Formats: sequence, C-alpha cells, structure tokens
Amino acid sequence: MSQTMTELDLITHSPDGESRGLIFRVGDVFPMLPTRHILSAPATPARRPAMGAALPRPAPDHGGRTRGTDPAHQRQQSGRYRPGRGRHGLRRGSMSHTVLIVTDETDIVAQRIAAELTGRGVPVSTVDTSDFPGAVSMSATIDAGSCGWAGTLNGPRATVLDLAEVGAVYWRRPTQFALDERMSSPERAFAYGEARRGFGGVLIALGMGGCLWVNDPVAAMRCEYKPVQLTTAAQSGLTIPKTLITSDPQAAHAWAKDLDRPIVYKPMNGVWHADEGRIRALYTSPVTAPESLLDPALSLTAHLFQEQISKGFEARTVIVGSRVFTVRIDSSSEQGRTDWRSDYDSLTYQAIELPAEISTALVELHRRLGLVYGAADLICDTSGEWIFLETNQRGEWFWLADETGLPIAVALADLLEKGPAWTS
Repeated sequence: MSQTMTELDLITHSPDGESRGLIFRVGDVFPMLPTRHILSAPATPARRPAMGAALPRPAPDHGGRTRGTDPAHQRQQSGRYRPGRGRHGLRRGSMSHTVLIVTDETDIVAQRIAAELTGRGVPVSTVDTSDFPGAVSMSATIDAGSCGWAGTLNGPRATVLDLAEVGAVYWRRPTQFALDERMSSPERAFAYGEARRGFGGVLIALGMGGCLWVNDPVAAMRCEYKPVQLTTAAQSGLTIPKTLITSDPQAAHAWAKDLDRPIVYKPMNGVWHADEGRIRALYTSPVTAPESLLDPALSLTAHLFQEQISKGFEARTVIVGSRVFTVRIDSSSEQGRTDWRSDYDSLTYQAIELPAEISTALVELHRRLGLVYGAADLICDTSGEWIFLETNQRGEWFWLADETGLPIAVALADLLEKGPAWTS
C-alpha cells in the first residue's frame, strides 16, 4: 500500500488551519523544540500592534455598518449578563475583563476578532509567545488562600497587562519561545522547558480561576486523539464511519474483506509532515486493493482505516458555544471529492442549516470534549444521512465566513466578551 505525499508551500496553501500552525507534539501546549520551525517564518511579516494596543476597527458589512458598533447591534448586546462577580473577581457583564489573544504577527483572523471586541469597548491585549522572554516578561505570585495567580505581563513600550483582569483567552496561534542564542544547546533546552512550564503554566492556571479559554489547553490536547473524538461522537448520538486502527497487516486485510466495501486510509497525526527538510501533505487516500494491506510495512506503526462514505456533499460546521454555523462544500474535481483540502480551487461554498438533531449532537460532542469552539467536518451521504468525521479544536473558519457571510467572528466575540460568565 503506497500513499502519495504532496509537496506544498505551507505559507500560501490551504486556509483550513492545519497549514499555518506549527507542528505540535500531541499533549503540549507550546511547541517542544527551542528552534525556529520551518513553518513559522512568513515571507513578509506584518507589523503587530504592541501588547495591549488598540487594533483596527472592523470593516463595514454590506449594509455600510460596522458589526459590533451599529446601534441595533449594541442594543442587542446590552443587558445580557447578570451583575455580580465571577470567581476571579471580575464584575460580570461590566465589560471590565480583558481578552488576551495569543497569536503571531501575521494572524488576520485574530485581528478581525480583536477589532470586533474593541469596537464594543472590550479591552484586548495580544501577545506573541515568541516575544518571551526577550520582549515580553512575566512576574506572577500566589500565596496560601489565594484564588489564583496575580501579576503582570510586561510588553514592549512599557505596556502592562494585569493577569487578574484577564477574563478570556483566545489561544489562536502560540509560537515558539525565542531564547538567547548565546546559551549552549543544553542550556537552551532547559530554559525552553522552564518557559513552557512557567510562562505557559501561569496562563493555563488562569482558567482555574474562572477565566474562559478558547479552548482549554488540556481539553484541546485530549481532542487531538482521533479515537477519543470518535468515541465521544458516538456517545453524543452522531453517526461515525466504521473504523479500524491496527498495526497488524492480517487484521487489516481481514477487516477490509469482511467489510466488503471501499475503504480509505487517514493519517491520525495531521496532514502535514516533515520529510528530509521538506514539508509534505498526506491526505485521505483510497485503498484500492485489500491485498495491499498485507504489506509488512503496515506493522511498523498504527494505521487508521475507515469505510469510504458515498458522498452527497461535505460540510464544515463551526461550533461556537451553543451556536452552530454550517457551510456546504462541493468540489468539481475527483481529487477534491476524495479530500476537499487537497484542491481548494475546485471548491464552492454555501451556508446551510443542519438538521436540529445533528446540531444538538455536535454541541453535546464539544461539551463532552470540554471545548467551546470547534470546526467539525461532516459528510452528507447519498441517502441524506449525516456522518461525523472529526473536529479540529483550532480549525480555521475565516475563509468560510468570507465566502458565505456567516457571522462567526461576531459569535466568537460574543463568547470572549462574556468571558468568565460563560464558565459559571
């Protein structure tokens, strides 16, 4: 059994969120290695606002108004939250909490969310983790009887963020810490580990005091395991494909023969893979002959095989809290019909409504996974049945909103604005 590895320029290729992020080891909140990753350097870096600086206001919508700033929208936003104080001391509904966005300098999606929030008067701070410890420093303390960590992040040009004021964290695109190159390799490895557990640990601990994370890092880590997703999806009432994970060629062959229908191979560790200094993409691939599964190389690691679904069309559904946005995706090419991520030029998009029971099950899936945001991929088969494939806890949505006009940015801003009230 052979799988085609496609070589790609990941800086400019797909908008689906799997191409622009760094490659992470499952279970880690920050990238592991204290070296600059091959994918982390954009061709032309954009200027990033200083930590805590105001970001541009959002562009007007088709009606000439700016979402989040027109009077009708502001009336809809008012009076939604009960007064009172959250678990970390912030006054709910007073817009007193700060939204911290963790991302890099090229992230136009984060800039869109920040603009939506600042247009509503919500304080926003941005931090690029690659600025720590050179341009950004942290100082945080905790004592017996404390509800959480207190302290500050100190950024360029004397900007200061009070950690106690952070009520929501949008964990968009954390980057590798940039360490002093004068250190030896062992020193850098040690310092990087301390930065991950110190700087990263304090930020994660904010969630223990009522701060809303989009998404909680521990929940996000668990979600990276496809067997966990499929189990939870089935328990949530979603239909999933018949699936086998095995390292046994004989078991794979027997399963395929018993199934007696077309099957596909899917990578479990993401689409993008390093290969001798190059980055290649491994997409969903049909298994054309069951006998190919007898290849002894299959025993070298685990493999995931699924029944091939007879597709009517595919869809990406974005779940934001309890809100569900779905886009139908059709492809005009055979390559795109097998895996739409492999041929974006062939795709067309249409905003649609899911059946109510599917939307409810998807919200329940994300609740069980501990996620408040996810981008789920679905198939509507030729009989009209909806099949769940996977959810990406940091999956992209911006190009879909741009194509369809769906108010996903507004929904995310609503969630982050609510902040600690959502966790109560």
